[in-house]
Amino acid sequence: MDTQTQLTSSGQEVRPFANLMMDVAFKIAFGKELGKQNMIDLLECLLPGKHITQLEYVDKEHPGFFVSEKRSIFDLQCKSGDESFVVEMQVKKKSFFKDRVLFYSSFLLRDQLLTPLEEIKALTEGRKKEIKDYHLKPVYMVSIVDYALDHQDDAALEQGLVSRYSLRNEQADEQMSDALHFVFYEIGRMKYKPHEASKCKGILEKVAFIFRNGSKLTGIPAEFEDDITNRLLNTMEKERFTPEERRRYELELLEDLEKNSELEAAREEGIEKERMTIARNLKSADIPPETIAQATGLTLEQVKALGG
Repeated sequence: MDTQTQLTSSGQEVRPFANLMMDVAFKIAFGKELGKQNMIDLLECLLPGKHITQLEYVDKEHPGFFVSEKRSIFDLQCKSGDESFVVEMQVKKKSFFKDRVLFYSSFLLRDQLLTPLEEIKALTEGRKKEIKDYHLKPVYMVSIVDYALDHQDDAALEQGLVSRYSLRNEQADEQMSDALHFVFYEIGRMKYKPHEASKCKGILEKVAFIFRNGSKLTGIPAEFEDDITNRLLNTMEKERFTPEERRRYELELLEDLEKNSELEAAREEGIEKERMTIARNLKSADIPPETIAQATGLTLEQVKALGG
């Protein structure tokens, strides 16, 4: 530790944690050997009844369907036996997000079968035994989203945070196929502030709290001394990062700051243009300049300088 160790007001050592919603930190916490148990814990929490004894990370690049789409890159992809899991972190809200997840799930299903060209080659070379049928192995698409998805009602959510989908009969509790499963972990619904850790009930709430507030904590809350959340927070300690991991993490923070600064500048510019347009319209309607200035927040000089 640094010789100039920071202390909280109560005399405890400050332990800076990384922001799990940053790509580098997310992949350190869940994607390498140190984070493998975190990934197992997360999957078992999000998939009740699932018991994972072994986990293997696999190549996450997949060729696209179209020339314009060179490849699709998932955040993390792993396998346990015959089952595949794709875990992604989505911070910004996207239109038709569920459709997007459904589309990308097709990559993993397609990869389980031979393409027509591969089948012809197998037949030509007399390798008939390699030709597969349409039996598909289970694929789980797990999306951690920092916002709330639309549902008919809150009954669709477990602990107010998780929704799950699969291919089932609409009339009866009958499964069409075990090939596709979708899990949405809506951490954006977690509204507790950093000082409200004691309000969290259950592992799902605690992990969501860590995603949203971990980087603002100065130590591990007393309520988070269970194996799962304690291990996750320990993995997030920036002091444990290698120099290269620390460099990449800080670079990503800087890029994110720059991007947000640009967006804020563009937003303010848009607001200023809108105020000027409103003021110009009011001036055209012979509204007194003093009233226009008060209504729009512009100075009297700005209003008088407007054309129209």
